[in-house]
Amino acid sequence: MGYLRFAERLRDLGHNVTWITTGVVAERVRAAQFSVNDFPGIGDLSLPQLRRCLTESEIAEGILRSLADLLNHLADIPDAVLCDRALTFAPLALGQMHSPYIAIGTPGGTWRCAHSGVTPWIAPVTQYQTVGEAVKRRLGWRRGELSSAWVDSPWLNVAFVGRSFFQPDSIDDARSAMVRHYSDIGAAYGYRIGISFGTTGDCSVLLKVLERLVTSTDLGPYFDVFTGNRNELRERIAQTPACKHVSVHGWVRFADFFPKLALLIFFGGIGTLWECVNHWLPMAVIPGSYGDQDHNGHAVETLGLGLTISVTAANSSTSFMNRLAGMRNSEAFRPAFEEFRAKMNSTDTMDSLCERLENLVKSG
Repeated sequence: MGYLRFAERLRDLGHNVTWITTGVVAERVRAAQFSVNDFPGIGDLSLPQLRRCLTESEIAEGILRSLADLLNHLADIPDAVLCDRALTFAPLALGQMHSPYIAIGTPGGTWRCAHSGVTPWIAPVTQYQTVGEAVKRRLGWRRGELSSAWVDSPWLNVAFVGRSFFQPDSIDDARSAMVRHYSDIGAAYGYRIGISFGTTGDCSVLLKVLERLVTSTDLGPYFDVFTGNRNELRERIAQTPACKHVSVHGWVRFADFFPKLALLIFFGGIGTLWECVNHWLPMAVIPGSYGDQDHNGHAVETLGLGLTISVTAANSSTSFMNRLAGMRNSEAFRPAFEEFRAKMNSTDTMDSLCERLENLVKSG
């Protein structure tokens, strides 16, 4: 995780850094000896709860309790807070502090939750602002704002994929940082196909895809499957007789495997997408129902970095297999990768971003 490198750099410089995140990410951050605020109920600060507020036209008590709990957990004011972009309500509590907070995993700007998922938007969302003001009144708070589906920090927003991947008119360059952090030498294209299950998404879709792939005569025969924290899935695949040429991995460094792959099939998460750009790896995106996966899949195809396939099409063996077979010539994608990566050259390096973060902490 590149974000851990940022935090470790700040810690090495003597700064007190704390994280606000959940689930598997919280486990990995805590394992790196960082303070993590993932108390029971923190999930009430996430995007689904905002949707519920808008649908039911009322503020759930769990949101109010969790915001108060978050502020209490931050009583020992840190030098900086790294906040998961998906904890939509967190800025209301963070706004009561005087320490800067950094939104992790977003290029900044306003994001709106639409039918197809979370997409960039051109202005603060009035409906969200109304909910935020109602919450502050209930808690007796004056500062803080809720205007975006993803956390939008007034200090700094950090993501790895370049601005050309998003709608530029929704992003404030002055407080956004994209990291140009990849090898300048293109990896040699491999002969294996990768499938990543990530941490969110319908596993049944990718399991069907894997089943068709291992019995195909046109694709394979070697596959790497990345199951992350889904231990039961790893055991299930490993015990399937048809999967004798499938190597199953849990949490791994993608850099150890991606140079061997010809293409990667996944749900469209932005972190995995960045790793593919990093390793010149063509993508087949089957967008899940979470966050910006649909938006990301569309961008991948528009930029020529791969293709996006609907769940319906993925369940149609003929259509899906034909499209995947057409991707086996990975060299055909190289011009698009070269063009996209060149556009990222003017953005921050890992070192320059760490310097920006330290300056932010010092001036906060």
